[in-house]
Amino acid sequence: MPYPVSANDFFWSRGLRHVVLLSALSGIFAGIVLAGVATANAWDPREGFPDLDQIGQRMDALAAKSDYCRLEYLAKTRGHRPLALIKLGTGRVDQKPTVLLVAGADAEQFSSAAIALSLTEQVISDAESGGPWKENLDRYTLCLLPVASPDAYAKAWAAPRWETSRNSRPWDEDGDGRIDEDGPDDLDGDGQIVMMRIADAEGDWVEHPHDHRVMVHFEAGDVGRPRYRLISEGVDNDHDGTVNEDPPGGTAFNRNFPFDYPFFAGDAGPWQVSDPETQALADLVLHQGNIAAVVVLGLEDNMLKPWTPEASAEAQKVKKRILADDFVYFDPLAKFYRERTGFSQDAESRGEGGSFYAWAYFHAGCWAFAARTWVPASDTNQPGQTPSHETLEVSSDQEMAGEDVSESEGPKSAQDTNRDAAEDQQHVIREDSDKEGTAGKGANGGQAGDTNKDNDKRGAFQRAVLAFWESQGKEAFVPWRRYKHPDFPGREVEIGGFLPGAQWNPPPDLVDELAEKHAHFVAHLMESLPRLRIARSSLEPLGGGLYRLTVEVENVGRMPTVPKMGEVNGQPYPIRVELAGEGWELIQGFRKTLLDPLPGGGGRQELRWILRRRDDVSRLRVQITAQSPHVGKASKTIESSAERISENTW
Repeated sequence: MPYPVSANDFFWSRGLRHVVLLSALSGIFAGIVLAGVATANAWDPREGFPDLDQIGQRMDALAAKSDYCRLEYLAKTRGHRPLALIKLGTGRVDQKPTVLLVAGADAEQFSSAAIALSLTEQVISDAESGGPWKENLDRYTLCLLPVASPDAYAKAWAAPRWETSRNSRPWDEDGDGRIDEDGPDDLDGDGQIVMMRIADAEGDWVEHPHDHRVMVHFEAGDVGRPRYRLISEGVDNDHDGTVNEDPPGGTAFNRNFPFDYPFFAGDAGPWQVSDPETQALADLVLHQGNIAAVVVLGLEDNMLKPWTPEASAEAQKVKKRILADDFVYFDPLAKFYRERTGFSQDAESRGEGGSFYAWAYFHAGCWAFAARTWVPASDTNQPGQTPSHETLEVSSDQEMAGEDVSESEGPKSAQDTNRDAAEDQQHVIREDSDKEGTAGKGANGGQAGDTNKDNDKRGAFQRAVLAFWESQGKEAFVPWRRYKHPDFPGREVEIGGFLPGAQWNPPPDLVDELAEKHAHFVAHLMESLPRLRIARSSLEPLGGGLYRLTVEVENVGRMPTVPKMGEVNGQPYPIRVELAGEGWELIQGFRKTLLDPLPGGGGRQELRWILRRRDDVSRLRVQITAQSPHVGKASKTIESSAERISENTW
């Protein structure tokens, strides 16, 4: 299954040629000036991870050698790349309850695809050797989408390296009639695009008191400290007074779904589910009808910092918080995940506006779990080394060309006017502690300006990342270096920041271990799903050829047959009980009856019918079937003088 991957797919579109040429000239000049001073970082966080072609080859190999595995193609992206789905199971896999695992939606976290593939290989190996996964795959289907956004994933392997989750949809983000003409640029020619910080008395960012590399949101206790604006590395290519406001590509996968859709955000697409990959996944969930739960490996999270209910929000017509009835079942699974992975609850996560997993719960009525896949151990008691500030008087090619640049404060960045776009380009996520700061106090409630102790928890995640990679002998950060920027004359501008991908991806030798932990979670989730059983049945003679049929249907799984949110929006199919057989006719009741949702842990519902035996038979035979696509099936056969039982047959 080849994935056509080429830097040309991304960069050499008609609308971008002049941008790339401009960036290349700038990179050549910067490389001359910086010779012997700044060289490209030798470490590449992508090392050891598969690109799209390699992922396709591994998927083909799995499908070819294992009877448990089959491949399906859901769609073709705008970049003409296939959206490939792995289905693991036995028998009629499309008719069994299914857990859907989605990875590779956040292209900067390219490790999630590798973890999903390793998980697939481990599950198949265990099932083929007769391990616990054999029973799981006999009862359920596990669907895996290793790369949910192939076009965005391809960009992770393009040059120069930079972080983006946007696919290949052309998009005029600034509304000037031109497409993708003002995106980030590799100004210093080091082969990667990082960040720029610009001195600004009204900026939203300051240096962390104990690590000058890490930028944190300004709080009242930071008064008197230098403030900055943060934007991605680049120049005002289209000379409209705004920097990097129209980057290449358009739609981010986890910003394009209907729940809490971020209207008019640059990376959210022109409308909800506007792109082939998001349309295909929404169709899979809604039309197939057998998706019992969704697990997303990415930069979103609802298990380390779990969803929690709120009475006032539950009373609202539009639900935006998990319902209390669902939290009772959701919370033990989140706790299991935290215990199994050992991940810190201090990890930062992306917002969920337009995300797939939030849509799956709030709109599609599925159980939905978002997993970070990797979080470095949090330890802010050992401050990172504060690098010195090097002055690099570098001019850009625009200045060398004699272009007239205004002596004002410089153009306003698009990130200042579009917070969503800023978070997408900067990949800096504001922590809850930022919101809890109060006037006159630091982030931890200490006195403002108290920097003698490392009690400022802002930037804890970034500092943990830096400490982790330092322990591995890797430099994950490009030190801040001064740059003479043509769009900000007379202003202090510095280029630096995390290497693209360094914050979100583990070393490749941890992939199998992380896959094993997440496989344990998926197995535990499957074991918790609802399961049907015909708990009790009787056929009582009433005289005159009449019989009373009594049946009790039980949910022996831990979770309810339908989440409460599913009841609210009416999306999952209810359980249907159906009568069939011979030698009788129905006097009272219906051949097909829909059940109310059954609670987990033994929830039951009783049903009764009156049947009349036909005069030409000596006994009657009744087959009772209870089933729902996302729950499964249980059946029982009763005869007037005997019973035959068959439960959970497919």
